[in-house]
Amino acid sequence: MFLQLAINGLVLGSVYAIIALGFSLIYGATRIFHFAHGGVYACSAYIAYLFLISLDFPLWLAIPAAMFFTALLGVFLDWIVYEPLIQLNASPLVLMISSLGLFIVLENVLALIFGSDPLVMRLGDVKPGIRVGTAYVTPSQIQIVLSTVFMSGILLFFFKKTRMGVSVRALASNPDLAESLGMDVKKIRYITFAVGSALAAVASILVSIDISTIDPVMGFNAILMATFAIIVGGVGNIPAAAGGGFLLGLAQHFGIWKVSSEWEMAILFLILFIFIIFRPTGLLGKAGR
Repeated sequence: MFLQLAINGLVLGSVYAIIALGFSLIYGATRIFHFAHGGVYACSAYIAYLFLISLDFPLWLAIPAAMFFTALLGVFLDWIVYEPLIQLNASPLVLMISSLGLFIVLENVLALIFGSDPLVMRLGDVKPGIRVGTAYVTPSQIQIVLSTVFMSGILLFFFKKTRMGVSVRALASNPDLAESLGMDVKKIRYITFAVGSALAAVASILVSIDISTIDPVMGFNAILMATFAIIVGGVGNIPAAAGGGFLLGLAQHFGIWKVSSEWEMAILFLILFIFIIFRPTGLLGKAGR
């Protein structure tokens, strides 16, 4: 039982980690609490559905295509909504409310186009789980964990070794100074939204294939868990968001070991309140002046 709960928690934590990485990346570079990230997450699942089911693309081609169009969607949202508001010197509260409105709009657009009922996104026959000791793990769960490790490595390389990654970190650290040094802030913002949205697409597609269904409101839980993860990991610390996601995934499964599964969300909220009260900077966050 312990091993099975650990594996399930690791898989769920991997999903939360990917979502939180994209969400934290956008917040860190733009200081926009991008609630619409949940809507982008849901849209990416439907984009993948069109490629995989409607157009019958192979998986290796459908995933990059869905990531590309989801990245374009993220950039479009920044260009059409956030950028005009920033030029009008809108407050962070206005930007956050606008993002929440975007999230609602995206959900309703998906419902209007595809309907409110869940759609089945099953690829082939259900494959049996692989026995690992006393536990079982499915091939799709292995893909989720490996994808998280791969994406985390790519992001680490991007931030540490590329000029654009350093520019994103500079923008996150001090936007005014970055602009005064001649950095193309608009270009960096677009790249940030593109990368963050593509990460949401990876998580959405892997989860959709694993559970074989998608629906217009699937982004709500995703953005809720991403918010929890960056608070627990440390707001503004992009790698810490992944750690927060893994912690929540493990806590969600081990928390129901001895109690009813009805208390699952209550356990997560309890963890969140504990961090807010006793460790408001998160696991790896630093207190700012």
